[in-house]
Amino acid sequence: GGLGVFAYPDYYARPWEIRWDPEGRTGALPNGLRLRRQIRLDGATVRTETVVDNPTAAPLEVVLQSRIELDPGPIDNAVVRYRRQDGVAVEKRLIEPERPPQGSETYAGSERPDGEWRLGAVVNRFPNDQVERCLLSWTAKGPHRVTLALWSAKRRLAPGQSLRLDADYSTAP
Repeated sequence: GGLGVFAYPDYYARPWEIRWDPEGRTGALPNGLRLRRQIRLDGATVRTETVVDNPTAAPLEVVLQSRIELDPGPIDNAVVRYRRQDGVAVEKRLIEPERPPQGSETYAGSERPDGEWRLGAVVNRFPNDQVERCLLSWTAKGPHRVTLALWSAKRRLAPGQSLRLDADYSTAP
């Protein structure tokens, strides 16, 4: 588990391999895009900032994904809670009787969490204007794992343009 960032050519493609510079918090993508990632502790909140820049001479398309992958503890009782963009409150129980012990759901449009979602005591907050889709994935097969992923909009970056995706993680009292 842990925090991760990925860059893709499209929502349905494989992520590009990122060559990270251990000294400068930057990563190089095979197409020439440059990724910058900052993770900092602000009190009890972990703040992540990811920016992809286009230093090339040609426009390039990119989608960013920032995610947290964690063991939720007793997954039989794990529930993801959030308020949708249209105001509807959602409580998604991950493990249900007579259903497979794993799954994956993507939320977009009015069904997307409105800037925050929670898995137990873990809270993930994000700027609505930076997030196009949210992905929830879970499994109780083998090690228990839940992934909360944020997707940026797919953007065509002109030379010199950038795209940003921020995500904060904390625990609720």
